[in-house]
Amino acid sequence: MKLWHSINAACSQSSHHTLRYGRPLIIDAFGWSEDERITLLMGGMLPCIVAAKVERKVRVVVMAALKMWMEKRPEQFQ
Repeated sequence: MKLWHSINAACSQSSHHTLRYGRPLIIDAFGWSEDERITLLMGGMLPCIVAAKVERKVRVVVMAALKMWMEKRPEQFQ
């Protein structure tokens, strides 16, 4: 749940987060389907993220969350 809040925050802070006509592009990670979430967690990008030009920010958020998750379970990754 914290991951989706972090993704929303990263997307909303982007200076590129507008459409061509100046309208804001809303990205709501909580509205994504399970398939869309799995795609993102497996390294794929969703069209809304690509359109907002925040792929790098989203990848960093996902990788940081994965690192924290793994650090909490060191015995499983030795």
